[in-house]
Amino acid sequence: AEEGTRAHKLAEERLRGNLPDHNPEDYVNDPVGLEISVNVQKYVDYVRMIHEFEGGRLLIEATVPIGQITGTATDTGTADAIIITDRKLIVIDFKYGKGVRVSAKKNEQMLMYAAGKFDTLMEEEGLKVEEIVLTICQPRVFEEPSVWAIPSYLFIEYVEKIQQAALRVK
Repeated sequence: AEEGTRAHKLAEERLRGNLPDHNPEDYVNDPVGLEISVNVQKYVDYVRMIHEFEGGRLLIEATVPIGQITGTATDTGTADAIIITDRKLIVIDFKYGKGVRVSAKKNEQMLMYAAGKFDTLMEEEGLKVEEIVLTICQPRVFEEPSVWAIPSYLFIEYVEKIQQAALRVK
């Protein structure tokens, strides 16, 4: 857990431009730091590549409301990176663990984070989001990120199912 926290903080600072990109010379006597830096850089490079290709706004460590799903109005989550274009919402999650590969397909955490931002974009900003792309970068487990893209009408159906399940648990 400590490594994961360290990795997320480093990723955030690199994406914000507050820290330089990976340099092996910075980690000569720190093999754990070297491994973290190398894997964080893979995630950072991926986010930058998608943002450059898609354009739009990049949000880093974005707090998103999830109370519409959990039933508790004040509930929030933190999305590692969100890219917003005129017609697309891309949510990218960085997982530092090296155990089991996590899939983006129908991933409830990712769906909740996307739903929180989706509602804001549609209601407050008037954007017509047509596609939602959920991505999980887990570089210590698999080189290629897990990506799941769905049209907004299907996304809404999945979110409604999660909402109903969450309300049944309450």
